Amino acid sequence: MDAGAYYGSFTLFASKLAGKNGKVISFEPDEENYQRLLSNIDLNSLTNVIPIKKGLWKENTDLKFDNLQSGISALNPDGNISVPVVKLDDELERLNIPKVDFIKMDIEGAELEAIEGCRKILENNKIKLAIASYHLVNGEKTCFEMKKKLQKLGFKTETSYPDHLTTYAWK
Repeated sequence: MDAGAYYGSFTLFASKLAGKNGKVISFEPDEENYQRLLSNIDLNSLTNVIPIKKGLWKENTDLKFDNLQSGISALNPDGNISVPVVKLDDELERLNIPKVDFIKMDIEGAELEAIEGCRKILENNKIKLAIASYHLVNGEKTCFEMKKKLQKLGFKTETSYPDHLTTYAWK
């Protein structure tokens, strides 16, 4: 799973690891980034990737989104457009995908809410996570709250990589 796929560099890497029998689901709500993701999927002849032009959140809805800076975008209550966001649990059910092995998530500060939307998949899978946790929400880096949430779900956690603070979790 590549949440916040951007142009698809992690998608490409994950596609190679997943092989012919695996799948990579890549979420990218920004139109410009999504088009570049599609181009990279095509350029690299990736046949095991499911690109989805939606964001992840704690519920299925539309939220305001700011995509004014080229290539840089994020949910923003004062944003210039609306984008669809979904609960990962619901989207996986829609795609008939019962098992997930790995989630990479870098969704510009929406990670805490997205975790709320994937509790079922987190509780029912032996899954590994790499979640960007350097974003500031209410004046605090998200790594602290992320660790609490994941530990309550039975995960062991470690936060590292200071240049791009990331919370890793596993069961």
